[in-house]
Amino acid sequence: MSTREVAKQFGCSNKLICKRLDIYGIPKRLRNDPSFTHDERKVKYGSSKENHPLWKGGVTTVTGLIRNRLSWVSKERLIVDEFTCKSCGVKGGEMHAHHIRRFSDIIHDILSENKHINLLDEQDRFSFVDICENDARLTDLSNLITLCETCHDKQHIDEDFKVIPFEIVEKRRR
Repeated sequence: MSTREVAKQFGCSNKLICKRLDIYGIPKRLRNDPSFTHDERKVKYGSSKENHPLWKGGVTTVTGLIRNRLSWVSKERLIVDEFTCKSCGVKGGEMHAHHIRRFSDIIHDILSENKHINLLDEQDRFSFVDICENDARLTDLSNLITLCETCHDKQHIDEDFKVIPFEIVEKRRR
């Protein structure tokens, strides 16, 4: 039996069963153990692609490709801002190029303008990546701002957090 089946039988979590097996030195099957049946693997690791409840039509894969192709834009923004956080003024360290207008919103706009594109089709997917790579909205440096990791996290967690350019903050202090 799998640890999931045992957990189901005893009405507890799979993790609890795994912990108990470890405590008592009882060996578990490995993830890629050939003794798993196809159905057991399906239950354990879930459905894939369009059968998964969180499937969005392959958009995630496409945005990953677009981000990789356009990574030069983020690097360029960091260079222009001299690797300095535009919110708190920290220089160097882990810096992020934050999109002022969300990257995903721009991608969805481009996709809605190109209704003929079917992201489930591989050839269409790559042509969509090419379209995005040449779209001015995604290569516009003024849509990016350099933020340190802390300020970038605040920007995404706190809806009310607004980036005030460091230069303005410095002028106010004087």
